[in-house]
Amino acid sequence: MPHPPPSGLTVAAALLLAAGASAQEPGGRDSRPTANQSVRPSAGARTALTGRPWSDMDYGPYKVHSYIVEPGNNANKGIGIRVDDGPGGVAKGTEFLLFDTDTLRWAAGWTGPGFIDWNSINYNGRHVVEPAIVGDFVFTNPDSPGWSRAGDDFRDTRIVGRRGQRFGPQDRPVARWLGHYLHGRQVVLHYQVGDTEVLELGGSEGGGLFSRTLNLGPRNTDLLVQVAHQKDGRAWIDNQAAGFREPRPDDPARGEQSGPAVAALVGAPAAVQWVEGDGDDLRLRVPAGNEPVRFKIVIGRRGRSNAGFLARAAGVAPAIDLEPLTRGGPAQWTETVTTESRVLGRRGGPFELEAITAPLDNPYRSWMRLGGFDFLDGGRRAAVATWMGDVWIVDGLGGDEIGEITWKRFATGLYEPLGVNTRGGEIFVTSRDQITRLHDLNGDGEADRYEAFNHDAQASAHFHEFAVGLEADAEGNFYYAKGAGHDFDARVPQHGTILKVSADGASTRIVANGFRAPNGLVVNPDGSVIVTDQEGHWTPENRINWVEPGTFHGYMRAWREPDRDPEDFVQPMTWIHHDVDRSPSAPVWVRSVRWGELDGSLIYLSYGNGKIFSVLFDQAFVRGSPAGDRPPRQAAVVELPIAAAPTGLVRGRFNPADDHLYVCGLFAWAGDRTQAGGFYRVRRTDQPLRIPVAWETASDGIVVRFSTVLDPEAAADPGNYSMRIWQYLRQASYGSKDYRVLGEGIGDDDLPIPSATLSADGRSVFVEIPDILPAQQVHLEMNLRSADGARMREFIHGTIHEPGSRTGAEVLAGAN
Repeated sequence: MPHPPPSGLTVAAALLLAAGASAQEPGGRDSRPTANQSVRPSAGARTALTGRPWSDMDYGPYKVHSYIVEPGNNANKGIGIRVDDGPGGVAKGTEFLLFDTDTLRWAAGWTGPGFIDWNSINYNGRHVVEPAIVGDFVFTNPDSPGWSRAGDDFRDTRIVGRRGQRFGPQDRPVARWLGHYLHGRQVVLHYQVGDTEVLELGGSEGGGLFSRTLNLGPRNTDLLVQVAHQKDGRAWIDNQAAGFREPRPDDPARGEQSGPAVAALVGAPAAVQWVEGDGDDLRLRVPAGNEPVRFKIVIGRRGRSNAGFLARAAGVAPAIDLEPLTRGGPAQWTETVTTESRVLGRRGGPFELEAITAPLDNPYRSWMRLGGFDFLDGGRRAAVATWMGDVWIVDGLGGDEIGEITWKRFATGLYEPLGVNTRGGEIFVTSRDQITRLHDLNGDGEADRYEAFNHDAQASAHFHEFAVGLEADAEGNFYYAKGAGHDFDARVPQHGTILKVSADGASTRIVANGFRAPNGLVVNPDGSVIVTDQEGHWTPENRINWVEPGTFHGYMRAWREPDRDPEDFVQPMTWIHHDVDRSPSAPVWVRSVRWGELDGSLIYLSYGNGKIFSVLFDQAFVRGSPAGDRPPRQAAVVELPIAAAPTGLVRGRFNPADDHLYVCGLFAWAGDRTQAGGFYRVRRTDQPLRIPVAWETASDGIVVRFSTVLDPEAAADPGNYSMRIWQYLRQASYGSKDYRVLGEGIGDDDLPIPSATLSADGRSVFVEIPDILPAQQVHLEMNLRSADGARMREFIHGTIHEPGSRTGAEVLAGAN
């Protein structure tokens, strides 16, 4: 438990420190709002604090996540909705409903004092767990369809994963989740059953009595509704109500309102009738018809008799027309936060890292761990998503100098979003459950419609199943990556994959698989993808992969053929040792004339250490080379001279308004940079850049090309170079030690370097390595000087699957 804040420390600052955030960024950057901004506590902020940022945050009236209802009953895409009155968001409620968007069922209704136990990697940081409901159930429903067309007998059309569990949405002709509308604190669900469109509002009638307000469109067949389930409950029906004779086995009747579940209809047409079931289910039949129907179902506890429940149900107001609630509601997040931008670290280098300060202290106690962003209005604004489920609009970007920045909360409640794309000026967000398209229906600066643009995700509750990135190709198709199981075989085909979603959102296909924990991707013009992956089981070290459709990339616990040869996979372009980068994240193509010699090159961001690296493709094996038209076979990385960010970096984009690189990130799991989150701009200055910008393996060494002219004496001294090689053991256990290539056992091998030769233009050097050979990891260190005397301590860290065929002299001759 966090300690109470020391004297003189604000509660908000104490929360940041408890979350692993620093209230002061390096370089004196104050991460709190500026003095000219008045932060008044919102209704949610006035509720009692716990000192735990995950439960003190005001999420709004609902939160999407995977929830444990009961053992063996998970809502993998659950919308947990607070339905009682009172200050604060869903975390502070006392009455809750949970809707599962895969099955279109109300998975549970329960009363507090709590919402969930907060056991999750993105809440209290616990691994290999998912949050469970806490409180007293009024009703539950099993992990099966919540609706059925007549004759379908509640047939479950979801895919069957390993161990017989079902995952993902139902077949679209059977049932389809369309999204939800937000009108104030009311969450209006929108879906289809067959051809019938449904709007539904879950609510509370007070005292643990829940209601379902249903608006159904025309129906070409009878529809059946699952209302409640209780194993061995002995269901009964009459002309007034339906219920169970037995209380829940773990909740024997105690008092007037703690008996078995009972339900009644309010304002339903006479043809809407309860259905005789098998004793475990309460179900309702809605007949076919061309006219829309509107009614309520109320669900509560029977108590000692039906009389009390029926009296309360009789006083329930009739169902309302929900369509007016789908046009946009009153703004909820009216307070904005203004921050400023300052340079971090020392000035004067070739790059400057500028903090576009995130409002870590804000009126809604939103935990600002940033997971993705994209630009709006030509780069003057950005939509920024937090891993905790928010989307904020950031205004004031894109100038040569950034002054005040305004942060406005736009959307809430999403499921661990880690990717944003503003294709066509619209906001699309990747979450673990779906790609959501956000709509501001009434122009008040807040999302009112959360459209399920693509709901094909085969989500499980496993903590490791991150859905990362959201990139589009020239045709508008979207791509994102999906993590696999941490230490067990994939449950569904999408685990450990790159996914492609059609431009209209109507379909999803797997591009490639065999990934463990991808954390960012970029789409190439030819449809191939570059993606990073993390050290772990079957993945001895971090890696960068160039991915072509239909390929398998080696993580044996991703979905695969059971008898697949562990060695039959596409090797990465490069392995990356954790001493160089603990955890790589998003690759980014440089599209900026400001970046000079790096324009058109590939860089990638580091979650593990907050740095940025340049990726150098081995010129002996690039497209159009004598080796043939194929993806770059091997590559190396070089650290860029940019100050490390105070948080791990995960996403990056070049802003069309100012041609600078913007990056965002968070601290969430193991990493060296522990500020909760941050948003930054990387500016290329007019100072000289002195780094390697290209390399090529030769049959007898390596040629390195630099961005500057080298001092001839230092460049020609072989004592200024050292070359180490080692390899990894790819195995089912986590990671690998470093193993010698030329000998036995743990360690690395030093390769002799008898000479070094500088090119005539002074920018390329051939490092002679007579014993060069394939090695999973090579590390060339260089202690040089530029022609103007500046010291250059650089390294090239990469992989050699096969040396180039030309000699170093031949390569060097071509560089002159």
